[in-house]
Amino acid sequence: MTPAALAARFFAFVGALVPAGGETFVLRDGALELTAALEPLTDTAHGLEQRKPAVLVKAPFQVLARYDADHFRRFLPPQPVEVGDVWPLEATAVLPFLRQLMPGASAELHHGAVGAPGAFACLRSVDEREAEIVLRAHAEFRFHAGGLGTEVWYTPAQFRGRLRLDRVNGRVSAFELLVPDARANLDLNVRVDDHVEADIGRIPRLELRSGPFPADLPGGLTLAEAEVRLAQRFYPATTLEWLALPAALARAQETGKPLHVLVMFGSLFDESC
Repeated sequence: MTPAALAARFFAFVGALVPAGGETFVLRDGALELTAALEPLTDTAHGLEQRKPAVLVKAPFQVLARYDADHFRRFLPPQPVEVGDVWPLEATAVLPFLRQLMPGASAELHHGAVGAPGAFACLRSVDEREAEIVLRAHAEFRFHAGGLGTEVWYTPAQFRGRLRLDRVNGRVSAFELLVPDARANLDLNVRVDDHVEADIGRIPRLELRSGPFPADLPGGLTLAEAEVRLAQRFYPATTLEWLALPAALARAQETGKPLHVLVMFGSLFDESC
């Protein structure tokens, strides 16, 4: 067990006192059942899923599965935290959940140095009764389709997770882990013999869920604010100011500075392209 995992387990079990400057969390033993849902990949840029329909995954591997407290303890902070704080996670913490969706889940991205692997969590809200943690992880699925010789990689843009903790009972009351829907949110790579074909498309639904989440959390971050903080840990360039072309042209005329223009399909700050 790594030092980070030992620290996480220590803070999960020890002491209900809250030290000055941050919050700690107690998670007692218990289990939560998650429901998986999957809608097949569609709308690829080059029609690869139509030319090779065997690469389509049409249903989750396991619709229902139960997870004990140890699975969720890996998402808790290893030290006292305040609202808005971000901490690193072991990327492998999400793999047991992802394997309910598809076997072959991996925290190692096949595109190597150009990717941003890993996982982070952010404390979105906390009070004496409950807390919400938002997480982001980058992972992918590798499997064989259409017989031997056809190797397939599904690389989603990201996995966004939310964990709602009932602090009175010390139990996870709600959890979700999903690929946010977007026009292009999944890379498809297919190896046939000695070459690889690549495409990008939309997977409308790839998710695990259990329990409700409140829409508003007094005194906490909005979901969008938490997502920005997580994105900044993966991609430092997200801290720059990005403008649409008309606004950028106006700013360049005002300041006399040159433009740095990027034109692309998909997103710059995820793993789908």
